[in-house]
Amino acid sequence: MEEGIGLNKVDALRALLERGGESLTTAKHLANFIPKITKREKERVADEIKDELGCLIYDGTTRLGEALACLWR
Repeated sequence: MEEGIGLNKVDALRALLERGGESLTTAKHLANFIPKITKREKERVADEIKDELGCLIYDGTTRLGEALACLWR
């Protein structure tokens, strides 16, 4: 969702998105689902890795070479 089409574009792309025969609600209504879906996904991922050893490293410098490394076993 973070890298996809913004919700403000949903209404403009309605004809394309509904081409499969399913009707789509408004962008404002879809926005109500985002916090619920985000919470559910965070809980799912946390449950999957709760018994695992892991390391998360983020280099948040202002240079172009920002890096994220995730190691789990």
